[in-house]
Amino acid sequence: MEQSALGRLLDYGDIRIITGADIGVNVFRRIAHPIRFKTTMMDQKAAHSDQPAGTRPEDIPDLLARLDDLRQRGVITQEEFEREKRELLARLQ
Repeated sequence: MEQSALGRLLDYGDIRIITGADIGVNVFRRIAHPIRFKTTMMDQKAAHSDQPAGTRPEDIPDLLARLDDLRQRGVITQEEFEREKRELLARLQ
């Protein structure tokens, strides 16, 4: 988050969100109440980071089945399948 002196007075600023997508960073310029926005976003991230989707132990059998399907269709190699399978099974321990 960045705020100029005028932005602090008028309560606006820029927010940069680093993503895992190809674009890398989303920039929201001159948004109102940037501190409130940042706080809300960080609170939501914390609330959902305990067990992100797909990492709960009960999700692993379905993920393994999907990985095997991708392997059988030739989308991923046997080596990629084995590596991902090891990582998923390690989450169970």
